[in-house]
Amino acid sequence: MKKEVSSFYDVWDRKTELTTTGLGIVVVELLSPIVIATLFNIEPSDIWSRIALTFFNTAALWLGCRWIVIWTGIAFPWT
Repeated sequence: MKKEVSSFYDVWDRKTELTTTGLGIVVVELLSPIVIATLFNIEPSDIWSRIALTFFNTAALWLGCRWIVIWTGIAFPWT
């Protein structure tokens, strides 16, 4: 018999949520500047500042969207 899902927290546990958030931010933060620097021939010394800037942007967008999804799941239950 299938378990009924009533909210966002029934699908995700805390460990999965933290792992997904942490790994997602780090992967996007590291890959984006490296790929862009390779495609556009950017100086290696400039890559570190781009990595720092990308980290803050990625973290803000990821956590902001996560908050919206959680708030929506609480305000409008799945059932």
